[in-house]
Amino acid sequence: MTIIGIDPHSAKPHSVAIMRDNAWIVKDMYLGEISREVASWKPDLVAIEDQYMMRHVGLKSLIQATGQLQGLCILFDTKYIMVNPAVWRSFFGLSKVDKANRSVLYRKEAVKHCNLKVSEDQAVAIMLCVYASRVST
Repeated sequence: MTIIGIDPHSAKPHSVAIMRDNAWIVKDMYLGEISREVASWKPDLVAIEDQYMMRHVGLKSLIQATGQLQGLCILFDTKYIMVNPAVWRSFFGLSKVDKANRSVLYRKEAVKHCNLKVSEDQAVAIMLCVYASRVST
């Protein structure tokens, strides 16, 4: 099974994790690169972190980026799920993590599943893959 997890961003490349049969590719990509990956990997599922109402200066462009990713999945007839941050955080027991410790704890959790050194955003993409693999079966 191939699952792609995406942590969308508005002003930088999206963080992407591709999980295929417990092998991982993790990197930051712009929309065009993601399009090529979806076309070539033909994933069974794409998990996109949902955007929610918060005080965020770039919220409009972030929501537009998320919509572009949804459109990409529709274009390639690929099943996708939107995952609310509170849902995946709860799944991994990370609901009550304060911002000061978030980066370290996210990366520690990601390493349990993917033994790679990753950024906080890439860790989120990995956890989206793992979450999707467990709830979609």
